Amino acid sequence: MAAPMFSKRESLGKRIFEASSFLNSKSKHKGTVLNHYFNCSVGLTLPDTNTVPDAVHDICMEEKSFTVQGLSVLELIDMDLIGAFIKTGRLCLMSHKTHIDNEDCVAVLPNGHLILHLTKDTYQCLGLEGRPAEFPRRNPDKFVVTINLLEKCFRPEKKKYQQVFRSLRDRLDVRFDVIMTWTPNDAALCSSSLQKYFQIKGHNCLKTPVKCQQRLLKHLEIPLLDAELDSCDEREYTEDDMYEWLGGVAVNSCLNGDPDSYITTYRYPGPMREADHSVYVQYKGFFSPSTIHEVLEELRKYLQKAKIPWACMTVHGLVDAPVSWGTKDHGFLSSGDNIYSFLVFQDQRYWCYKAFSFYDVVE
Repeated sequence: MAAPMFSKRESLGKRIFEASSFLNSKSKHKGTVLNHYFNCSVGLTLPDTNTVPDAVHDICMEEKSFTVQGLSVLELIDMDLIGAFIKTGRLCLMSHKTHIDNEDCVAVLPNGHLILHLTKDTYQCLGLEGRPAEFPRRNPDKFVVTINLLEKCFRPEKKKYQQVFRSLRDRLDVRFDVIMTWTPNDAALCSSSLQKYFQIKGHNCLKTPVKCQQRLLKHLEIPLLDAELDSCDEREYTEDDMYEWLGGVAVNSCLNGDPDSYITTYRYPGPMREADHSVYVQYKGFFSPSTIHEVLEELRKYLQKAKIPWACMTVHGLVDAPVSWGTKDHGFLSSGDNIYSFLVFQDQRYWCYKAFSFYDVVE
């Protein structure tokens, strides 16, 4: 059986929906989470409860991510960094508060690739081979240089390393503020080793704070859902209706509009029931893919214990990240969205929504 039991792609290709099960051996849920590297927000919608699971809260609040100001790109090819962190775990690093459409940006992906997303002027001065960025496609003014830091020939005594070293040292006179997380392959190692490394190198490396905003939703009418979908289903609501409803909860909008209302006429079209208490909570910071995966696993466990009908996790990626999923190009244009949501059911089925901006390469 293929992983998605039912899938649908909109004509613009900018939102993908999949319905499947965590118990399906070919489920794509793990890849969706672990290949989305630059996460800045985790939102949870929990009906029929007035608390957030302690395990979920602790995982988010204890995330170990760090910021360094004024980091040279040359330091990202330091063999100490490559040996201690890139070879031994999943490093997610990107320039912070840079604009992907019109500024130089840098990132290190967990696969060991250093991504230089450069303006035309910087690229022409750098002297390293690259390619035009996917966006904009006409008259490109951004270029992408990819350097595989784990390649066998990328060593100080080799010609390729020396060429990259000289180009970065002599021709890329730019320093970036960076934000980063590191997940070691060895569970005995601590993610905070990354902070100590940069402090030893003489940088002011600070832990990125995590902010938590929680709303208790009293007497909220929640949708009654059937997890099983098929392409011939003729029910009165669709998966898109649920996605819209979840968005309304997230932004705290009115969900029970009157047809004659001046403010909003929105109302969920399917069956609903009133829940005495529900919770929406959002964590803002910088979260590793491994942390998000832990949260999703805890939600699955929680549904079995608490017996709530479903739970939803929505993850927002940084809008100016050079990639969205994997190594697929990402741009901003007007929004820069790269978002995914998992609607998890008691029987271990799930609905997954992936939303992209117009400047995104969609698989």
